[in-house]
Amino acid sequence: MLHNYRTLCANQTNPSQLVLPETLTMLPLYILSVIKTPGFKLLTACSLDDKIHYIYKLTSMSMETMAYALYPRVYPVQTIGETEAFGLPDPETQLIVKPHTVACKQTPKQAY
Repeated sequence: MLHNYRTLCANQTNPSQLVLPETLTMLPLYILSVIKTPGFKLLTACSLDDKIHYIYKLTSMSMETMAYALYPRVYPVQTIGETEAFGLPDPETQLIVKPHTVACKQTPKQAY
């Protein structure tokens, strides 16, 4: 796939340099995430029917839903106390107000 991208799209760049578009930079992460799902694991306690169901669910998801299913997001703990509304129902929609989620990535030299 990378060879085809190189020959068809990025043929003006230096041959020793591989320049990827922003959309392809997360592809290895998503492929590894798919391999680790119950539908693609070889030795799990899942039945064959469960595996087929999970694979069907993955193939029928939209791209946005699949990104959230494969690449988890977390709630930042430091923002929970910023507003009193977190954890309470919204008066208009009656849905529980949750903090905004962030991607699961660790920055270098992040202190805990």
